[in-house]
Amino acid sequence: MRYDLVLVTVRSGQILSTLEDVARLPAPRAVAVIGNNLDDLTEQAARAGEDRLVLGFGAFGGYRDGPVIAYLDGRTREKPGTDRIGKTTLGAYSPSGAGALEAVRSAFAEAGLAARECRDMRTWFLYYAALVFPLAGALYAAGGGQERVRRTRDAQILGTRACRELLSALGRMGFRITPARLRTFVLLPEPLLVGKPRSALAGEGARAAMFGHALAPGGRAEIASRARILDTIVRSPGLPTPAWDRLFPCFPETDAAPLLPDGSRTLRLRIW
Repeated sequence: MRYDLVLVTVRSGQILSTLEDVARLPAPRAVAVIGNNLDDLTEQAARAGEDRLVLGFGAFGGYRDGPVIAYLDGRTREKPGTDRIGKTTLGAYSPSGAGALEAVRSAFAEAGLAARECRDMRTWFLYYAALVFPLAGALYAAGGGQERVRRTRDAQILGTRACRELLSALGRMGFRITPARLRTFVLLPEPLLVGKPRSALAGEGARAAMFGHALAPGGRAEIASRARILDTIVRSPGLPTPAWDRLFPCFPETDAAPLLPDGSRTLRLRIW
């Protein structure tokens, strides 16, 4: 049996071993790897086939709590239609994969799932990581609890500063900011930005999309391993990243006390 589409939706550290299994199948028309993906794309293409590999990231998140799977995909009780589901970002690994990309888009469309195209998924993955990993680091630095993180302003400030440092570092390394709306994080004054994480950290949506995954068994280890990859990349040109430097040691699970005391407000906001 030959498959039209194989979806690979596993943890980052499991992608290559999964693609080894996929390589044993009669060559499918398309292989779509969906999720955080900072690993060697060349090696993934060698297993999946350059003309078949499609990379993507879904606009959803969640975690498992015993027998319950809590997830967030854009729908609500009031608006449960599939038109509310966030778009999945997709891109072919190489120009020869245009047919595979169209196959994935067609399959998604038949399932009622919208998608948008990105021509440089490698850069997209880097900028996404530069946006969310500092926030995860701030979460760990403050002790992990949702309410504790919300009332610890220093965590929000450090997370915001680290985001800006990494976004700026990638730009100075020659990576074109992707998607373009992330320029807001680089250009807006810090006082306008710090309020955004506080709002984003509230409610059930944040618990499903961020806290649940970041604190789930195995979740922190996965995030820490991806953060190490990102850290290696942004450190290569030797650019200063003081806020990220403070947060980076907080990723591995340890018995040490949180970096930031509960409710700490010692850092001053920068006007520019």
